[in-house]
Amino acid sequence: MRHHPSPFGLMAVLFLLAPVVVGAQERDALVQYELEKKNELAAGALEWLIPIVGHHYAGDARAGFAPAAVSGAGIVGVILGGTIKSDCVVGGGIEVCQRGNGTIVTLGWMTYLGGRVWGILSALDVAREFNRDLADRLGIGLDDVDLSLAASPTGVSVGLSFPFGR
Repeated sequence: MRHHPSPFGLMAVLFLLAPVVVGAQERDALVQYELEKKNELAAGALEWLIPIVGHHYAGDARAGFAPAAVSGAGIVGVILGGTIKSDCVVGGGIEVCQRGNGTIVTLGWMTYLGGRVWGILSALDVAREFNRDLADRLGIGLDDVDLSLAASPTGVSVGLSFPFGR
């Protein structure tokens, strides 16, 4: 039986080595960054659940109004498309009409879904931009070193990448 190190053990080792790698001020800035940064996945999930909420969490609710308006227009299209009289036939003094226009309803749904996808991607981008601005404000060069931790059924890997030749 092969023993795989736990992700928590690896993170503990990295945390213990952090004072050796970075100075105390930069370590404090990294801690501050971790406390204040926005989770991109949470922003996207919140935006998926309730339009504009993900943008508000990510720090820019105004950016969520345009995608929400597009989705709202799509819903209006679905409702209106379903209420329009079409294909009326008059026979024997009685007018029989079919309600609904399938093309308008389909375009309405497509507009609604397009607005929702736009909103989710926009919330992710707003959170990413917030984190970039936070890193710049704290003086952290997040682009300089990339730490990645990956877990799979076969084990755990930790990777550090440094840019060379810039």
